[in-house]
Amino acid sequence: MEDDSRRFLLELREQTGGDPARSVSLYEVGRVLGWERPQALNAAQDLMAAGLVEIRSLSGAIAISPAGVSAAEGELRAAAPAAPPLRLGRGPVLEEGVRRRLPAVLEEIRGAAGAAAAGPAEALRRELEADLQTIAAQLASPRPKTAVVRETLRSIAETLAGTAGEGLAARLRSMLED
Repeated sequence: MEDDSRRFLLELREQTGGDPARSVSLYEVGRVLGWERPQALNAAQDLMAAGLVEIRSLSGAIAISPAGVSAAEGELRAAAPAAPPLRLGRGPVLEEGVRRRLPAVLEEIRGAAGAAAAGPAEALRRELEADLQTIAAQLASPRPKTAVVRETLRSIAETLAGTAGEGLAARLRSMLED
């Protein structure tokens, strides 16, 4: 998507609150962007051709389409700064930022464990669940110990190595780096 079209779509989403039922003037969207009327019209026409904007009146009233809402949300997600890689650190107690982000990692591990079915996979699931409980207990502590979490994550990475969870194991190993 061209830059003008992307900027126009994002501003239209802002002005309509992402509601396809709300109409606004395409010229007003352009004015907020600091554009002249022809530039706003060109951007709106490009987005109409792509099915991201719907015309509501010949006087310039437009609305964002459901596809336009999805496209704008995708643009916003792509533009959002990525969270820095999660690293445990070396302090005796987990840092607050790590404490906030670790539950999402645990859910991902739990998903990998849940995918294990019966037989040898069941033993793997039980082993992962025991390690997850260890980390959960540390997170419930007022002073969760970095060393305990580090060694438990190392155990989980070793358990997942060579399985379908190898990608997750590699990410866990990178969390353990300084």
